[in-house]
Amino acid sequence: MDIKRKTVWKEIREWGLLLAFLGLLFATGAHTYLQRAFLYTGWFNPKPTPETQMPPASYDLLLQDTAGNLFSLGEFKNKVVFLNFWATWCPPCVAEMPGIQAAYEQTHSEKVAFVMISLDENPARAEKYLQKKRLHLSPLFPGGADSGSL
Repeated sequence: MDIKRKTVWKEIREWGLLLAFLGLLFATGAHTYLQRAFLYTGWFNPKPTPETQMPPASYDLLLQDTAGNLFSLGEFKNKVVFLNFWATWCPPCVAEMPGIQAAYEQTHSEKVAFVMISLDENPARAEKYLQKKRLHLSPLFPGGADSGSL
C-alpha cells in the first residue's frame, strides 16, 4: 500500500509541476514564443491539396471594415490575396502576427492584398489589439458586424 501511495503522490506532484509551468507560460504570455518555435520547426505543417482537387475560388464573401463600410471580397479579384482568419483570443493567431506583419512590409503593393478577417465578437477589441502591438494590418470582419457583435 505504501508503494502505491508514494506512486500516486509522485504522479500528483509531477502533474502539479507541469500545470504550474503551463500556467506560468500563459500568465506571462511566453506561450506565444513556444508556439512560434513549434511553427518554425515545421512539425505542424499542413499537407497541401493538389490544385486539381481544389474548387475555384468564390469571391462572394461580404466584409466590413472598422468604419462600417461593406464590400465584397471580389474587390481583390485581380490581386494576390493573403487571406487570414484570426482572433485575439486565439494563441496560434497571436503567435503568427509578427510574421504576417513582416510579410506585409516586404510584399504589400498594388498587386498584393492582405485580408485579415477578425472573428472577434467585438471589432473594437481586434482594432485595439493591432494598434497596441503596432501592427499595420487593417482588421476586417464578416459582413454585418455592427455594434460590437457578429
